[in-house]
Amino acid sequence: MILIDTSVWIDLLRGVGRGPELASMLRSDTPLASTEPILMELLAGTRNEVEYTSVRRLGTSVGWLPIDPATDFDSSAQIYAHCRRNGITPRGLIDTLIVAIALRTECSLMTSDRDFTAMGTLVPLELV
Repeated sequence: MILIDTSVWIDLLRGVGRGPELASMLRSDTPLASTEPILMELLAGTRNEVEYTSVRRLGTSVGWLPIDPATDFDSSAQIYAHCRRNGITPRGLIDTLIVAIALRTECSLMTSDRDFTAMGTLVPLELV
C-alpha cells in the first residue's frame, strides 16, 4: 500500500511534478491510501465550497488509514524529537504524524516534499 502525501495530491490538482504519475496510479490497480492529516491539509487549501467538495471526494477515493490516537501521536512526537536530536528539524508535526501512520501501517510514502526525504535518513520510512 502506498500512502499519498499532500504534496503529491497537490501536484495532481495542479497537473505538475508527480501529478501525472499519481493520475496513472489512480487508473491502475495500485493500492493507494490517504489519512486524516493529509485530507485536512488538502481541504484547508481549498478556495470555495465547490472546490472543497471536489477535493474531499478525490482525497477519500482511495483506501483509508485512520489515525490510531493511542500510538500515532506518541510516535509522531518521538519521530520529531529523534530527528531534532540528530540535526534535522521537521517543518511541522503534521509531517511526523504522517510518517508515524506510514510506519505503523507498513506503507510506503509517495511524496515530493523534501522534509520526508530528510526524515527518511533517520527513520525506516520507505519513500516512493
